[in-house]
Amino acid sequence: FTSSDEVGKVVQSMEPKVLNRVDMPESQIKRVQEGFRQVYNDSGGTATKYFTGAKYKAAGKTGTAQTVYGGDKEIGRKANGERVETYNLTLVGYAPLEDPEVAFSVVVPWVHDDKTGINGYIGREIMDAYFDLKNKEVNGEAPKDDKDNKNKEQDDE
Repeated sequence: FTSSDEVGKVVQSMEPKVLNRVDMPESQIKRVQEGFRQVYNDSGGTATKYFTGAKYKAAGKTGTAQTVYGGDKEIGRKANGERVETYNLTLVGYAPLEDPEVAFSVVVPWVHDDKTGINGYIGREIMDAYFDLKNKEVNGEAPKDDKDNKNKEQDDE
């Protein structure tokens, strides 16, 4: 999916394979799900500001890990030779809240300021793009395949 609403062709379609299951009481799973809901939907939630006003209800978890830059030695060090401290920002989520159909994970490594919120902005863009495309498919507005999209581009010229 791109900004011009292009839909690429499916290269390989795969069915999910369950590798393992978590054996715990349903009450504990519900408690974790409630925490995920609060992160995205309650005031004070660490992802609330990114998902307020969305046309769908989502849930998930933010994360911040302190780290040091692990790339190029010249770039990854201060003038005195000390390594540059950075953050890895993460965000996982799913939607719709009550009957999930899509899940995502965002990892943004080596960020110099952990307050940028780039992980939240990326997550919102992912979810908005998914639901926008889904709505276009439901309304018959989405290209059926890459060929349809190329024909549309030629017509626009």
